Amino acid sequence: MSNDNPAPTSLDLQGLARTRPTTADQPPRRPASLGTWARRLFPLLIVALFVSLLTWALRDHWLPAVEVTVIPVVTSTSQDQPHSAGTPLFQAAGWIEPRPSAVKATALTGGIVTEVFVVAGQDVTAGQPVAQLIDTDARLELRRAEAVRDLRQAELDQARATADAAAQRLKYPVHLQAEVAQGEAALARSEIEAAKLPFLLQAARSQVDFAEKLWQNRAAAQESLAGRLVDEARAQRDSAVADWEELQQRQQHLTVEQTALRDHLAAVQQKLTLQVGEHQAVAEASAQVAAARARLLEAEVAVEHAALVLERMIVRAPLSGRILERLAEPGSSLMGLDSRGGHQSSAVATLYDPATLQVRADVRLEDYAQVVPDQEVKIETASCPTPLRGQVLLSTSTANIQKNTVEVKVAILDPPAVLRPEMLVTATFLAPNTTSNPTPRVTAARRVLIPQQLVFTAQGQTQVWVLTHDQRAEPRAIQVSQSSNQELLEVTAGLQLTDKLIVDGRENLTPGTRVNPRPQQNTLP
Repeated sequence: MSNDNPAPTSLDLQGLARTRPTTADQPPRRPASLGTWARRLFPLLIVALFVSLLTWALRDHWLPAVEVTVIPVVTSTSQDQPHSAGTPLFQAAGWIEPRPSAVKATALTGGIVTEVFVVAGQDVTAGQPVAQLIDTDARLELRRAEAVRDLRQAELDQARATADAAAQRLKYPVHLQAEVAQGEAALARSEIEAAKLPFLLQAARSQVDFAEKLWQNRAAAQESLAGRLVDEARAQRDSAVADWEELQQRQQHLTVEQTALRDHLAAVQQKLTLQVGEHQAVAEASAQVAAARARLLEAEVAVEHAALVLERMIVRAPLSGRILERLAEPGSSLMGLDSRGGHQSSAVATLYDPATLQVRADVRLEDYAQVVPDQEVKIETASCPTPLRGQVLLSTSTANIQKNTVEVKVAILDPPAVLRPEMLVTATFLAPNTTSNPTPRVTAARRVLIPQQLVFTAQGQTQVWVLTHDQRAEPRAIQVSQSSNQELLEVTAGLQLTDKLIVDGRENLTPGTRVNPRPQQNTLP
């Protein structure tokens, strides 16, 4: 058997070999460029900068804190004796505003403003038109409501006519009386007929006997008589017998008929006595009148509502006063009484009464204790050459944490016409009259005192070293009273009752130095 597969040939791998050049044959290496050095050094610079920032941020943890001793400020309580009446106590800045507040001229129905009749600063009277809304839809709605009202009025008139007719039928039951009369007449006819019936029966019996004899006679002599005469006699006899039998049956029927007529007459008489249908008709007619009257009332209310909506298309001033601000312009959409609208979505303008103005004064907390109700206040503003008289009304419920003040409302007595809301004023609070208040209030004032040896002068300011909340030293500028003694100085500004002063270790302090405070053992007076 022969082998068809070719014999394997040997592979020559020398063709795949690569000859590497020798060192002498290699070209010279090019030096690194500036861009290559920048790419290598830039990450190192970033790391170095980050390490530097981290070291600077954590320097306080590595450096030891300066040991210092601290003491709290010294407080003293003094009583302020009441001043004489009219003596200025303190001043407060404020501004003029309406009393008790501005009033909005509001649209009571929604719509589009077509015209505004007032401008800011204009005097208006109560009920004066302020703005006009588009009223086409409101007029059409009023006409429709009036048409429905007229229709309901016609329905009420018809119901009243029906009720009057039902009342008349109840009062005068002529139709029932006619039915009773008809029943009585029918019974009478039946009774008359029953009374005549025996006589009719007797006459019919006589006719039967006569016709019987006549027929028997003619039948006996039929040979000598014509056959027609015999037949006539027989027919006359049969007719008389039929009449007599009919009258007999009629006598039985009359008995039943009379019973029925008597029952019918009794029912009609009972119907006349009770008048159930007539009473029902009157009640139903009265109910129809009430329903028609209610529908008419509903229609009248709809007319009044449509007329009210049409009237509200004119926005009017709620009081006599002066326009403070115009809030709407022609083309503005007002929401009216829609609960989905905001508080400004229906206001056309704001008004105020120029005869009732007040000042909202920002009174400092340290002066607020001297404010009493009905206290006299002198008000000064650039628009008036002479001071105005005022009287304390009340204070607001909250203090201003940013300005450290309390807002106090002061009524302006007899304000001049030149005053406008938002004008800035200066309010000087005067001491109240002690005669009207026999037990004047004596206020206790907190005084802040510090040892004189802790005070130093830097950059033209009187300063002390204070410990901050983050355990650092801070130089703080203060103001001292001129009446302070030699040992303790009264600080009028710059320190709080909770501040702590640095006593020892101040020589090595710089602003912001981290310190390790410890309380001083001895206590200052």
